[in-house]
This record gives sequence, C-alpha cells and structure tokens, in this order.
Amino acid sequence: KKAKYFIGRMYYYGHHFDCDYKKAFEIFNELANEDDKDAKFYLGEMYYFGKYVAKDNKKAYEIFNDLVEKYDDKDAKFYLGEMYYKGYYLERNYEKAYKIFQELVEKYNDMDSKYFIGEMYYYEYYWGEKCNYEKAYNIAIEFIDQDETYKTKEILADMYFHGNYVKQDYKKSFEYAKDIEEQYNVVLNFPYLAWMYYYGNGTEQNYELAFNEFKKHAEKNEWDSVSQLMLGYAYLHGDGIATDDSKAIYWFEKSALNVNTDAQYMLGKIYYYAEEVNVKVNKDTEYALQLLEKSANAGYEKAIKELEKIRKSH
Repeated sequence: KKAKYFIGRMYYYGHHFDCDYKKAFEIFNELANEDDKDAKFYLGEMYYFGKYVAKDNKKAYEIFNDLVEKYDDKDAKFYLGEMYYKGYYLERNYEKAYKIFQELVEKYNDMDSKYFIGEMYYYEYYWGEKCNYEKAYNIAIEFIDQDETYKTKEILADMYFHGNYVKQDYKKSFEYAKDIEEQYNVVLNFPYLAWMYYYGNGTEQNYELAFNEFKKHAEKNEWDSVSQLMLGYAYLHGDGIATDDSKAIYWFEKSALNVNTDAQYMLGKIYYYAEEVNVKVNKDTEYALQLLEKSANAGYEKAIKELEKIRKSH
C-alpha cells in the first residue's frame, strides 16, 4: 500500500517516470477509498487545481475539510485558508482565512501563509484591520527569495511606486515590475511600467513603450478605464503611435463606459465641437451634453467649467 502511494507520487511529480496525472489519480483514488490520509490529500489537490480531472472546488473542499477535522493536516488547512481568502467554493471570509494563516505561521513558520498575511496587511483585505505597510514590507523582504511567483515583487513594485512605508523610488519599482514582465510574462493589475515610461520616472521617457504597456493593460482588463483613457489620448495626440481619430474615440468610449469622468469629458468636447477641435467626427450636441453632464455630476471640474462656458455662449 505504501509502495503504491509512492508510485502515485512519482507519476504525479514526474520522478523516474514521465508525469502522468491519469495514473496518479487512479492510484490516489484507489488508496483514498481505503482511507489513506496522504492519498486523500493529493486527490484533493488534483480536484483543486484540475489535474487530470475537471477542477472541482466543492470536492476539493470536502476532502481538505475532512483531513483537517480528522488529522489537523496543515497542508489541507492551508488550502482551506486560501479558499476562504479567495472565495473558492466557500463564501469569501478574510477573518477565517487570516486566523488559519496566522496559526500556520505560528506553528510551522509556513511561508505561503506568511505571504498571504503580508498581502492582507498591504491591501487591507483583513476584517477591520487597517493597512500595515511596515509589516507587509518586512514579510515581503523575508519572503522574496523563496517566492516562486511574482506576487512578492508586485507588492514591492507597488510600495516603491507609491512610496508606501518606503521612500518613493521609481527606479526600484521599475526594476521589480520589469523583472515580473520578463520572467513571468504576466500583465499586472496596475500599469506601473506604462506610467514610468510615460513620465520618464525610473527610466528614460518613451511614449511608444508607454503606449504598448497601456495597450496590454487595456486589452487584458476590461475594467481598466485609465489605460483605456490613455490610449484615447495617445491616438488623439500621436503619443507613441500615429494619430487616429476613430481609434481615439473608440478607447475614450470604452473608458467612458467604465465611468471614467475624464473620458466622458473628452468625448463630450469631441462630439460637441468636432472639427473645431480638429477631430473628424459627426457633431452630436445632445450626446455631447449628456456626457459632459455625467462627468460634471460626478464632480469633474473641467466638465463643470465646460458646461458653464457652453451655457453662457447660448
């Protein structure tokens, strides 16, 4: 029985055999039916990550919860914490997640749990707990050499970009963000590189590279109204790309749909004045005023002044 379990692990990790999740699953499933604790854990992990079987967080939870209740299994407990933290199958509950992670840190100095606690301190996820940038920074520095993902570097890029706890340092922020992009080939939630290329902070100013970065973010995140807005400006003014009125309007429209008041203001001006502001578009006064009013009602000062100017002229 023990030998069969180790053969399952060898198929699971690709040790001595080619990695074969199907064979690993068959072995773990058979042993789990015989109440083998370790085989159950791997079966839960396969459901959790969708290895060979379809991803099934409900089954994963049932297995992990059973292991915690019967054996107080620390690895299964970590996954329960993550499920509470991310809202996988369970209703998201930062309080429960925090307590699980804190217990694992105190008992086992579990680094993955420590990372999540650092993330909670940084982004203020934890129930009623205010951001604690110092704790987040200390955890990130301790964790960075052991982190196989980009998350710790992302926190540090953000801290140096905004000057949270540490002294603002665009060069360090740029280095962390650039390393993430090159090493992990991911698009982060915040366009650090785009802004630094745009203003020349931490690197040489380069509108073309800024445009490329904003485009990555706008295409990845439908909700990223600021990157969409910046693409609108880039096409309107020729910043890093040839001017193109139709594309400028396209990106301003997407940003305005995401309730960006600057985009609403810009579109309002474009449709109200059209060729008077050197944009080739059919004038639409009614639509323009609707956009300007939306922006003004949200408190955008430029839109308020533009509406006053229009009303005075009539």
